[in-house]
Amino acid sequence: MASVGKYSGEALATMEKIMATITAYTVNKIYKNQEHNIYWFINQNGYMHILRPCNVRLDGKHLYFAIEDYLLTKDNILRSKGYSGRYETIESVIEELENRIEQ
Repeated sequence: MASVGKYSGEALATMEKIMATITAYTVNKIYKNQEHNIYWFINQNGYMHILRPCNVRLDGKHLYFAIEDYLLTKDNILRSKGYSGRYETIESVIEELENRIEQ
């Protein structure tokens, strides 16, 4: 089976599905898969990251919304790498992600 960068097999298929029509990318630049509404970027080491809005909770109570960063592993698993930002609404998280695409 072929490999591209850090991925092969099912992980490569997932990466290609997320990238969709984008065949060339800029490192650490955020892109959006319009069909699946997925925000993603590829880091300087060639690994894909998926960015999603998340609800940060403590003891089951809502604290704030944030952007959660997931790494696509070579085993085709999404592993959380943490979250960033503090937002009052989920809409403000999405607005921030959209703004990062435009830069």
